[in-house]
Amino acid sequence: MPRAPKEVPLSVRVSSSVDLAQLQGLLDQFAVVLPQPIHANEVWNTQVAFRGTAQRADTLRVDIIGDQGTILHMDGDAQDLSNLPNSAFRADVREIAMGTGIHDIVAPYWPADVPMPSRLTGSVHVSGSSAGADGDLDLLSDLGDVKGTIGATGLHAGMPDAMNADLTINNVPLHRFTGDTAMGLVSAKITGEGQALNTSDRSGSVEILPSRLLYAGQDFSGSRIAANIQSDSIHAEVMTNAPAFAVTLRADGRWPVGSDTISGAVALRADRLQLQAMGWYPYPVGVEGQWEGTATFSLDGFAEFALEGDSVLLSNNERSFRFEEFAVQGRLATDSTLFLLATDALEVEYSTNVPVDSLLPRTREKLLSFFREDTTFAPLTSERMHLRVALPKTEWLTGIVLPDLKAIELEEFTGYYDSDADALRLNIDLPVLQYQDISISALTLNADAKGTALDGGLRMDSIHYNDLHVDGLALTANSGPGTLKAALRIEQDDGKPKYVVPIDFRRIDGEIAMHLAEGLVLDTSAWTVDPLNELRFTDAGPVAEHFILSSGEQRAELVTTANTTEVHLDHFNMGALLNFVSTRDSVPMVGGVLTGEVLLPLNTSTALRADLRVEELRVTGKPMGDLVVHAEGPGSDQYKVNARLENGTNALDADARYDGGQQPPAMEAHARIGLKDMAFLQPFAGGVLYELGGGLNGTVDWRKLKTGHSLLGDLTFTNAIIGVKQTGARYELRSERLLADADGLTFNNFTVLDSLGNAFVLHGQVFTTDLSSMRFDLDLHTDSFQLVNSAPSKDELFYGDLFAALDVRVTGTDKAPVVKGDLGILAGTNLSVVLPGSQVKLVESEGIVEFTTDLSGLDTTLQATAEERLRDSLRAPAQGGSRLACPCGRSRRVRYRP
Repeated sequence: MPRAPKEVPLSVRVSSSVDLAQLQGLLDQFAVVLPQPIHANEVWNTQVAFRGTAQRADTLRVDIIGDQGTILHMDGDAQDLSNLPNSAFRADVREIAMGTGIHDIVAPYWPADVPMPSRLTGSVHVSGSSAGADGDLDLLSDLGDVKGTIGATGLHAGMPDAMNADLTINNVPLHRFTGDTAMGLVSAKITGEGQALNTSDRSGSVEILPSRLLYAGQDFSGSRIAANIQSDSIHAEVMTNAPAFAVTLRADGRWPVGSDTISGAVALRADRLQLQAMGWYPYPVGVEGQWEGTATFSLDGFAEFALEGDSVLLSNNERSFRFEEFAVQGRLATDSTLFLLATDALEVEYSTNVPVDSLLPRTREKLLSFFREDTTFAPLTSERMHLRVALPKTEWLTGIVLPDLKAIELEEFTGYYDSDADALRLNIDLPVLQYQDISISALTLNADAKGTALDGGLRMDSIHYNDLHVDGLALTANSGPGTLKAALRIEQDDGKPKYVVPIDFRRIDGEIAMHLAEGLVLDTSAWTVDPLNELRFTDAGPVAEHFILSSGEQRAELVTTANTTEVHLDHFNMGALLNFVSTRDSVPMVGGVLTGEVLLPLNTSTALRADLRVEELRVTGKPMGDLVVHAEGPGSDQYKVNARLENGTNALDADARYDGGQQPPAMEAHARIGLKDMAFLQPFAGGVLYELGGGLNGTVDWRKLKTGHSLLGDLTFTNAIIGVKQTGARYELRSERLLADADGLTFNNFTVLDSLGNAFVLHGQVFTTDLSSMRFDLDLHTDSFQLVNSAPSKDELFYGDLFAALDVRVTGTDKAPVVKGDLGILAGTNLSVVLPGSQVKLVESEGIVEFTTDLSGLDTTLQATAEERLRDSLRAPAQGGSRLACPCGRSRRVRYRP
């Protein structure tokens, strides 16, 4: 009886060598068109075996060995082939290794934002039909290993009707998927199952139990992620209990029927959240509290949430702050953004219906529209933006979140934009701002714009940095037809102008042009300007026209030629540019008469050159002599500079080189120093020193290295005076030498004298090759020395008088120093020590004063003895401001417990 063609049995064996580089041409012969051409370069030794019929494949085996690492051994069978895709099949991949051939073929079709393994070996066993499929996986790759089973049924819909998984993943480098390098390798057990997922009777569960999970050094292996589905309800829970992150998150939502949006109730509890330990914040801030509310998320980028907090606590090592009220609300959509924060200490209101991705470009175009006629900015209808920030309480911010912020008072911070009226308003009123060594008083910023008309101003009573300050600063900006008029003004105490700099800006053909208007005042002197002056900032460099300024014999001129813009200075008072900054005693910062020229190149064929001379240079009122500076650019991004002092009590000759053509840029400097009086440097070190004087002589060579810096030098201090703010003490270096060589810094009986003439001797070495890491081998000794001599202050950690005898050896590194020796507390000591966050107690039976504080990385073993008349005290504000007085009538031992 004749058989149908599909029933005719076939047995085929094929062996060939396939060069993937020529495979594309072969496929073209069979009119096979691939979505992307093949560029792989590998030769495959290929064997294919088939036995069965066109209807049923009893055996299908493929074996491939490539000369670039590809290996594939697969066999299987299939039934009912003519009824695709409803055929039944089985496939066993006994071994697979991803060589360059498979990698290059697969790469064009791999999702761009998903890493592809460069190494893949293992086995895969899959069987199934249109009704479902089951797989058994055992794969090893550089993206992790996976082993276990997975199955699904009802594959006719977008989601299977039922599915199950029991997988173990090991050593998955999750940072390659997320980009977060703080995430370490992950290993976990993943189990899940689901039934009737495409019906209202659906049920299922998923659980992820990490056995290895590290983030920022924190161990999250005890965490649990779980989700349950029942009918149209979803319940998810995330629990962690890491040393710095103990958080529980619970969510209850609705199954997203007919959409990709999930919404529901959210409950978050943070029992322990240390932001610095997690690498999320530079300061040791802890967060505790509970939040409850609702959240909505969708795959198209929409997100909305509303949460209320209970017992929200911020803390650090010294203090804490608890919010009495805490509510936050937000919404992010493709065409709008909303964020509202209402607490008793901080209020924020921000809303806009401008898409996030167009907010910055639209803002930039709006700002540019104020000083160019051919503006491309066109206000759209019904665009809105509103911003308001208020700080009813600030102690949480100044004492915890930003410890370097010492004080802040905010009266107003509001912003508003209305596109229909094309109106913009911004108002900031900041009476007090103290950050580190910077103090600003009475700062106001106001901007009111409508269309291309702008009226704005910035004013502040004063800004202080250590001993330097600027008073009476005002900056105004007003726009006219195609022009932005700005003026900087600094007034003296009597109200007379010290500086007035009126500038008109225009934007022409994409370039900004600057014009100095009449009324220029520099360091109280009136200047005349050419009415046609203009300075354009081009991509090649500044281009000047009629840019001539004069005041008496002072003259400054910018002239542009074909290749350069030349700056000519004649009898120019240095203070005209720099004396807007005043010192504490109102002495001018800089004085001197500057003459010379600077050539700024406008193309790569012309080199930079500068020849400048400052006669009778004075810095903070101290005479320096004449300063001569020569600079040149021998090549593109290469510069050489020489500076020297002449005819003064201080001598300096320095050479510096810069080469920006190297990566990273190379820098080096050599200086020959002969300073008779260093007092002029004190204002620049005002944050550390209250007095600086005496001589410094020697040489210094400095180079910038890829890993740090190199310092070579031989310096001698002569009758040098140093007053240290932290201790209040004043020290003298009569004739002391400091050596720096390739091994580090050497101190040869380096002697420091206190104000009573007592000596403190430092001997040994600090080993360092790049100044970025150090190793100590130092001995410190004194029979009597005044370490502290300061008056009480709320900002100081200690005050009073401390006289000590010291015999200490310092070893270890700068990351983990080791200090061991004896400390003797001498008569005349009366010291108060503030140890925030420390525990202080007096052990009467042993005569021991014991306190602990954070001395991270410091290994300290000190035995201290005190004389009969010694009185000392310890103050511990963290323990309710208590004060511990110790009338010391016998020896005491001080123990540090880091």
